[in-house]
Amino acid sequence: MTTIVCQDAELRGAITLGVGTVIHPKAKIISTAGGPILIGRNNIIEEGVTIINSSTSGMVIGDDNLFEVNCYVASKYIGHYNIVEPRAHIGENTSIGENCVIGAMCSTATDEVIPSNTVIFGSDNQRRMQRPEAADERAMLHARHLEYLREILPKFNHTKRL
Repeated sequence: MTTIVCQDAELRGAITLGVGTVIHPKAKIISTAGGPILIGRNNIIEEGVTIINSSTSGMVIGDDNLFEVNCYVASKYIGHYNIVEPRAHIGENTSIGENCVIGAMCSTATDEVIPSNTVIFGSDNQRRMQRPEAADERAMLHARHLEYLREILPKFNHTKRL
Protein backbone atom coordinates (compact mmCIF):
# COMPACT_ATOMS: atom_id res chain seq x y z
CA MET A 1 0.00 0.00 0.00
CA THR A 2 1.63 3.19 -1.16
CA THR A 3 0.95 6.87 -0.85
CA ILE A 4 0.05 8.47 -4.19
CA VAL A 5 0.53 12.20 -4.80
CA CYS A 6 -0.24 13.46 -8.29
CA GLN A 7 2.33 15.79 -9.85
CA ASP A 8 -0.14 18.67 -10.14
CA ALA A 9 -0.88 18.65 -6.40
CA GLU A 10 0.65 21.49 -4.40
CA LEU A 11 2.28 20.59 -1.07
CA ARG A 12 4.04 23.41 0.82
CA GLY A 13 5.47 23.50 4.31
CA ALA A 14 5.88 20.86 7.00
CA ILE A 15 3.53 18.08 5.84
CA THR A 16 3.56 14.43 6.88
CA LEU A 17 1.47 12.00 4.84
CA GLY A 18 0.31 8.66 6.19
CA VAL A 19 0.72 5.44 4.27
CA GLY A 20 -1.96 4.80 1.66
CA THR A 21 -3.17 8.40 1.32
CA VAL A 22 -4.16 9.45 -2.22
CA ILE A 23 -3.89 13.08 -3.35
CA HIS A 24 -5.48 14.04 -6.66
CA PRO A 25 -4.21 16.66 -9.12
CA LYS A 26 -4.89 20.31 -8.26
CA ALA A 27 -5.26 19.59 -4.52
CA LYS A 28 -3.44 22.05 -2.22
CA ILE A 29 -2.02 21.24 1.20
CA ILE A 30 -0.30 24.31 2.59
CA SER A 31 1.27 25.28 5.91
CA THR A 32 1.62 29.07 5.77
CA ALA A 33 2.86 29.92 9.28
CA GLY A 34 5.13 26.95 9.91
CA GLY A 35 2.72 24.80 11.88
CA PRO A 36 2.98 21.17 10.72
CA ILE A 37 0.17 19.29 8.98
CA LEU A 38 -0.08 15.62 9.91
CA ILE A 39 -2.33 13.58 7.62
CA GLY A 40 -3.07 10.00 8.67
CA ARG A 41 -3.42 6.78 6.71
CA ASN A 42 -5.73 6.05 3.77
CA ASN A 43 -7.17 9.50 3.22
CA ILE A 44 -8.55 10.56 -0.16
CA ILE A 45 -7.99 14.20 -1.10
CA GLU A 46 -9.74 15.03 -4.38
CA GLU A 47 -9.25 17.73 -7.05
CA GLY A 48 -9.44 21.32 -5.94
CA VAL A 49 -9.36 20.55 -2.21
CA THR A 50 -7.53 23.13 -0.10
CA ILE A 51 -6.16 22.08 3.27
CA ILE A 52 -4.46 25.01 4.94
CA ASN A 53 -2.82 25.52 8.31
CA SER A 54 -2.29 29.22 8.94
CA SER A 55 -1.20 28.84 12.58
CA THR A 56 2.08 27.95 14.22
CA SER A 57 0.48 24.99 16.00
CA GLY A 58 -0.11 21.68 14.28
CA MET A 59 -3.06 20.46 12.25
CA VAL A 60 -3.97 16.78 12.61
CA ILE A 61 -6.11 14.80 10.18
CA GLY A 62 -6.91 11.23 11.17
CA ASP A 63 -7.28 8.08 9.07
CA ASP A 64 -9.76 7.04 6.36
CA ASN A 65 -11.23 10.47 5.61
CA LEU A 66 -12.65 11.60 2.27
CA PHE A 67 -12.23 15.22 1.16
CA GLU A 68 -14.35 15.76 -1.92
CA VAL A 69 -13.91 18.20 -4.81
CA ASN A 70 -13.26 21.86 -3.97
CA CYS A 71 -13.78 21.65 -0.23
CA TYR A 72 -11.81 23.99 2.04
CA VAL A 73 -10.34 22.80 5.34
CA ALA A 74 -8.67 25.07 7.91
CA SER A 75 -9.45 23.02 11.02
CA LYS A 76 -6.96 22.11 13.73
CA TYR A 77 -8.20 18.55 14.21
CA ILE A 78 -10.22 16.05 12.15
CA GLY A 79 -10.77 12.55 13.50
CA HIS A 80 -11.22 9.32 11.55
CA TYR A 81 -13.85 8.17 9.01
CA ASN A 82 -15.18 11.62 8.09
CA ILE A 83 -16.55 12.85 4.77
CA VAL A 84 -16.22 16.47 3.69
CA GLU A 85 -18.45 16.84 0.65
CA PRO A 86 -17.93 19.12 -2.40
CA ARG A 87 -17.51 22.83 -1.69
CA ALA A 88 -17.89 22.39 2.07
CA HIS A 89 -15.97 24.85 4.23
CA ILE A 90 -14.46 23.96 7.61
CA GLY A 91 -13.52 27.07 9.57
CA GLU A 92 -10.23 27.78 11.28
CA ASN A 93 -9.45 26.02 14.56
CA THR A 94 -12.51 23.80 14.24
CA SER A 95 -12.29 20.29 15.71
CA ILE A 96 -14.26 17.49 14.10
CA GLY A 97 -14.82 14.17 15.85
CA GLU A 98 -15.13 10.82 14.11
CA ASN A 99 -17.65 9.54 11.58
CA CYS A 100 -18.98 12.99 10.66
CA VAL A 101 -20.35 14.22 7.34
CA ILE A 102 -20.02 17.87 6.35
CA GLY A 103 -22.54 18.17 3.52
CA ALA A 104 -22.06 19.76 0.13
CA MET A 105 -21.67 23.55 0.39
CA CYS A 106 -22.13 23.42 4.19
CA SER A 107 -19.81 25.18 6.59
CA THR A 108 -18.67 25.31 10.19
CA ALA A 109 -17.86 28.35 12.26
CA THR A 110 -14.39 29.29 13.43
CA ASP A 111 -13.34 27.55 16.67
CA GLU A 112 -16.31 25.17 16.56
CA VAL A 113 -16.26 21.67 18.07
CA ILE A 114 -18.24 19.13 16.03
CA PRO A 115 -19.01 15.99 18.06
CA SER A 116 -18.55 12.51 16.58
CA ASN A 117 -21.36 11.15 14.37
CA THR A 118 -22.64 14.61 13.41
CA VAL A 119 -24.10 15.25 9.96
CA ILE A 120 -24.24 18.86 8.76
CA PHE A 121 -26.64 19.34 5.84
CA GLY A 122 -28.83 21.82 4.00
CA SER A 123 -28.49 25.47 3.08
CA ASP A 124 -28.81 26.52 6.72
CA ASN A 125 -26.26 23.98 8.05
CA GLN A 126 -28.74 21.90 10.02
CA ARG A 127 -27.33 19.23 12.34
CA ARG A 128 -28.37 15.71 13.19
CA MET A 129 -26.68 12.66 14.65
CA GLN A 130 -26.10 9.42 12.75
CA ARG A 131 -25.61 5.89 13.99
CA PRO A 132 -21.98 5.11 14.96
CA GLU A 133 -22.24 1.95 12.82
CA ALA A 134 -22.39 4.13 9.71
CA ALA A 135 -18.56 4.28 9.74
CA ASP A 136 -18.36 0.49 9.52
CA GLU A 137 -20.84 0.47 6.66
CA ARG A 138 -18.79 3.03 4.69
CA ALA A 139 -15.39 1.48 5.47
CA MET A 140 -15.65 -1.18 2.77
CA LEU A 141 -16.72 1.36 0.16
CA HIS A 142 -13.82 3.63 1.16
CA ALA A 143 -11.36 0.72 0.84
CA ARG A 144 -12.64 -0.09 -2.66
CA HIS A 145 -12.45 3.57 -3.63
CA LEU A 146 -8.79 3.68 -2.51
CA GLU A 147 -8.00 0.48 -4.39
CA TYR A 148 -9.51 1.88 -7.59
CA LEU A 149 -7.66 5.21 -7.27
CA ARG A 150 -4.32 3.51 -6.61
CA GLU A 151 -4.75 1.59 -9.84
CA ILE A 152 -6.16 4.34 -12.08
CA LEU A 153 -4.51 7.62 -11.02
CA PRO A 154 -0.92 6.61 -11.90
CA LYS A 155 -2.08 5.47 -15.35
CA PHE A 156 -3.41 8.90 -16.29
CA ASN A 157 -1.41 11.31 -14.08
CA HIS A 158 2.23 11.82 -13.32
CA THR A 159 2.96 11.14 -9.66
CA LYS A 160 5.50 12.63 -7.27
CA ARG A 161 8.12 10.56 -5.58
CA LEU A 162 8.13 11.24 -1.86
